[in-house]
Amino acid sequence: MNTSPSSDPRRILVAGYYGFGNFGDQWLLSKTLDLIAHVWPGSEVQVLYPKLRQDAPKPPFVTVDRFNFWSCLGAIRQVDCLVFGGGSLFQSRSSFRSLLYYLALVFLARVFCKPCLLLAQGFGPLSRWQCWLCRCVLSQARFSYRDQASKDLVGREGDVLCDLTLWKQPSKTLSNDSSAIGLLIQRHDVLETQYSFWIEALVPLYTQVYLVASCPRDQILRDTLLKKYPHLQSFYLDDPQKAPPFRCLISSRYHACLWAAIHGASVLGIDIDPKLRHLSDDLGFSCVSPDTSASQLLACLSPSFHRFLSLKDSLKKSRDWPQVLQNRCLPRDVDFAGFRLCQRSYPQLIHWMSTALAGSQVTTIFSLNPEIWVSLCKHPERQSLFASADCLLADGIGLGIAQRFWGLGNIQKRSGSELIFACLEAARFPIYLFGGKAGVASLAQKALGKHYPQQRCLGASHGYLSENEWPRLCDHVLSLEPCLLLCGLGHPKQEAFLALLKERAKAKGSRSAVLALACGGMIDVLAGKKPFAPVWLRRCGLEWLFSAIMQPKRFLRWSWMFTFLLLVFKQRRHLKTNRL
Repeated sequence: MNTSPSSDPRRILVAGYYGFGNFGDQWLLSKTLDLIAHVWPGSEVQVLYPKLRQDAPKPPFVTVDRFNFWSCLGAIRQVDCLVFGGGSLFQSRSSFRSLLYYLALVFLARVFCKPCLLLAQGFGPLSRWQCWLCRCVLSQARFSYRDQASKDLVGREGDVLCDLTLWKQPSKTLSNDSSAIGLLIQRHDVLETQYSFWIEALVPLYTQVYLVASCPRDQILRDTLLKKYPHLQSFYLDDPQKAPPFRCLISSRYHACLWAAIHGASVLGIDIDPKLRHLSDDLGFSCVSPDTSASQLLACLSPSFHRFLSLKDSLKKSRDWPQVLQNRCLPRDVDFAGFRLCQRSYPQLIHWMSTALAGSQVTTIFSLNPEIWVSLCKHPERQSLFASADCLLADGIGLGIAQRFWGLGNIQKRSGSELIFACLEAARFPIYLFGGKAGVASLAQKALGKHYPQQRCLGASHGYLSENEWPRLCDHVLSLEPCLLLCGLGHPKQEAFLALLKERAKAKGSRSAVLALACGGMIDVLAGKKPFAPVWLRRCGLEWLFSAIMQPKRFLRWSWMFTFLLLVFKQRRHLKTNRL
């Protein structure tokens, strides 16, 4: 299947714990926006952000109120992709509500068939059932991790690189050779009782002791300690380019440790979070427990402690982030029993179709659903028709259920009918209709002119022509040069006709660019002869149930379902045998 034309996401929603003044999260946001601008210049980016006060400075990006459900819902519906930009969002240490919030965003993206990318994510801590919940909700998301421990916890495929803040971040050598030391202050039940003991032990050994804060919440505690120890220095960490005025930092925050290491300072970690232990293993600095006594803390701050931490491996890995974003965000084709199914979103499909129209050939788009797959298994000679298609859509939730049952991942439904309506609303395509009973195609032509006045229908023909008349109709269609041909003859006639159209266009050397789409009963729907399932049923993949209720005779055709189940179980047994 040919899906080579790129269809990059042009509207992106970025989600994370942004807008609360936390140094690490704001650093991640700036790197995420820089990375998106680097990979897809000119993209429209929106960021989930708390509602700003009227006197607050406006950020240099479009914001969406993260606490307004309808704003979030509308933003997810409009964008092409949802990106979670680094950090440890999926964890229950901060609060379980925070975990549910981000999982709800992923679920909404699944409902609206939007690709979801977890960029440089760290996972945990999570309980067993919370980990199971994450696996279920994130089953269709695309992963990239910042450490191996997060990948081991989730157990999903994805690239393991490093923290996103290291992208395009050169390591530096600290020019300040003073004997000052920094102590990062963080609100924590154990640490708040320890800071006084540590400060009193550090003051006699260092010329200057800096109390460091990296967010407004920690700044309150730091100011309280400064009132108790007025001779100490204060330092507020809000800019990653700001050089530390001390040669070593004692910190319990992940990105503060990373910032100090980048600037060439030594780091001693306070082990209150598993992610800090993972960072210490990668960079090679020591960690102590939060209840460490003052004497033990001083023992860790031996002269050998003051050394430059090597970031060479991590900085080398960070160069791959643009390629990871490109590969993970663009949907990949999925193999289903030998058929390559397109997984692009509808806006991306329309972009791909527009690119195809810039060429000079007939481009065929077919749909594969469980009933058609059963027919192809019974009649293998028809499989060559689908193999020659330029794009094959996964139409029906049954394919996704079977794929998961086989243990081969998931398939996102891409309905041909949804694609047709998206085309009619998004772009102007001169259209030709072929299919339906006598007079139905003409009714559909009139309905298109009424409901979509911007579209131009070049002609219509009923679907009861003999196969001997097909070549003449193919030549007639090619002479009209429509951009979109909707062929609704039903399987397998519609695929055979479109394959013939493609062959005759090549044989005659036609330079007409035609998008030929096999649409089943959509011409009857456009003409108003058949009802169309409501949007919420289509989102749930239950349009087949609606059609069965509205047309009870369809139940008589459902004998194929038993064959489908039999083939699914047979294929699973075959896959297990091959694995053994």
